[in-house]
Amino acid sequence: MRDCFAEESTVTLTWYQGSGYGFVDGSEAMSERRHPSRHRISPPVVRLAGDRAVISLAISIETYPTIEGVECVLSSYARHLYRLQLLAGAWKIVQLDAIY
Repeated sequence: MRDCFAEESTVTLTWYQGSGYGFVDGSEAMSERRHPSRHRISPPVVRLAGDRAVISLAISIETYPTIEGVECVLSSYARHLYRLQLLAGAWKIVQLDAIY
């Protein structure tokens, strides 16, 4: 996952704002300490313009908390907007934003 991000990338989500590399670190730490989540993704819409691209991806994120002893499924819906650039022959994410 880390290889997908450009060195100077930025990520803005509800739970994280910072670099792409930091996002990967945070994702790994979250998966180690929490109950798993499931991300259901739709087919991406890709707009390509030379060495740049924008990808729009509708997703739902399911988590499984226990609230006052009751097991639950919490679904959140979002659209992720990825901005990519062709850098040294490889497509890299330079910006990731989420709209919830």
